[in-house]
Amino acid sequence: MRLTFKQLLATFKGRWQQSAEHERKLMLVLLATLVIVILWVSVWAPQRQALVQAEQAHNEELELQTVIGQLPSAVKSDAPSPLNAETLSGLLTRSSSEAQLNLERMDMDTAGQINLSLNGSLTNLIPWLDQLSQQGVLVHSLSITVNPDQQLSVQLTLQVGAT
Repeated sequence: MRLTFKQLLATFKGRWQQSAEHERKLMLVLLATLVIVILWVSVWAPQRQALVQAEQAHNEELELQTVIGQLPSAVKSDAPSPLNAETLSGLLTRSSSEAQLNLERMDMDTAGQINLSLNGSLTNLIPWLDQLSQQGVLVHSLSITVNPDQQLSVQLTLQVGAT
């Protein structure tokens, strides 16, 4: 025999009305206690656990920050590393990319000179050449051709100068 919700509710209502007043009060206290326990288990306890975990993570971060603060700081010099023929190619690759110049070809000859072919705009080329000059790079030769799309095609020969 299977009871529907309406039949179950009618049975409960009948028994509720038949029970004594003090039994009803005890059942209400039991129901209130059950509601409190359910709220505790479903809401309060997980929130408390999350708070404890967050406090632990915060304390670990503080400890890590303290340990990092106690490490000897790396000596950072504002002076660039000495420029030579070996490091010049890396400097040219990095700085031309930063200057939004398209480096098409780079060849190093036996005299320590580097032959470059690149494309870009004049507004990017001039500050890039100035930056290289300030870092001790000498321009031996420079050839600029303006393409129909107003881009420059540049061939130049560079070398590390005496700094």
